[in-house]
Amino acid sequence: MNYVEHNGKLIFSPGYYLKENIEEGYFTLSELEEALQLNNKDMLSLLDGKLYLTDEIANNLANYLGTSKQLWLNIESNWRKALQQKGESKK
Repeated sequence: MNYVEHNGKLIFSPGYYLKENIEEGYFTLSELEEALQLNNKDMLSLLDGKLYLTDEIANNLANYLGTSKQLWLNIESNWRKALQQKGESKK
């Protein structure tokens, strides 16, 4: 699961956006694994919204995608808050 409904809004995990980009052909799973320095198991866990997006992963994402690190940290923070408030947090 990589999204939850919270207060009438859909909140997406960082992995949701990454999965969309893979499916659209912007990059491959293996390219993303290399850029983020993650093994396949951790990458799949991130895409499923289970692996916590750390400061290091956010930095690697920002460098690879040309975005800000803070963007990814904000998406992660909103995702975890929504999970916690829904009682679905998987730590």
